[in-house]
Amino acid sequence: MKVIKKKISVLGVKYNSKRKWIDINFGSVVFRLLQGQIMIDETPYSDEHLVPIKNIAINEKCFSFDSFYKNQDTHFEVHYSSFDIAMLIANYIKYINEYGVVFNNEYDSFDFLAERKELHLSLGNELTGKRIVVSYNKYRNYFSLVYPEPGKQFLIDNCTYENSTIHVKCKGHNLWDESDLITGYTYQWKINFDSKPVNILDILLHFGFVTNISIYSQQHSDN
Repeated sequence: MKVIKKKISVLGVKYNSKRKWIDINFGSVVFRLLQGQIMIDETPYSDEHLVPIKNIAINEKCFSFDSFYKNQDTHFEVHYSSFDIAMLIANYIKYINEYGVVFNNEYDSFDFLAERKELHLSLGNELTGKRIVVSYNKYRNYFSLVYPEPGKQFLIDNCTYENSTIHVKCKGHNLWDESDLITGYTYQWKINFDSKPVNILDILLHFGFVTNISIYSQQHSDN
């Protein structure tokens, strides 16, 4: 059996309640949901080709699994590197493949991506019609209220996460509307997500906006 060892270079998770899909992106290896099972994508950066995984084993340094990958029996070892919470995401994958996943429009849909010095979060909810974006990147740190309209975008002064709630404090004027004279805009979002086997959204937000927020926010702290 062929053995492939990978290191996680990014931490990305997408969940969409309306479209009923889940993507998990570790940079070097990508997983997607198909027919109720999390599968590995043989061609993650072109037309997807998903194959099943089995024999998932998880420890404190890596998780492993087997797959008939590119027409060959293959054993994967995926090392967490600096992304320790990947162990919890691996448990999430294993849980879904054993017990299934619940898609409920009451739950928040999200797109979370943490890289070396960049952090992106998109949150939406089908029932409330609300959607926000929080992004820390090399160009700027910004918050966008996408829906309800009219939308707003501000530079971020401070963003925290506690008690299942994101707190955003902005600075400056609305970047999408020069006539909007509001300053010091603040926003809160209390998350709503499935807690089985763990609340994966809560875990991701704690990783990005509590444990590592100083890494992501320091690039433009003088904006």
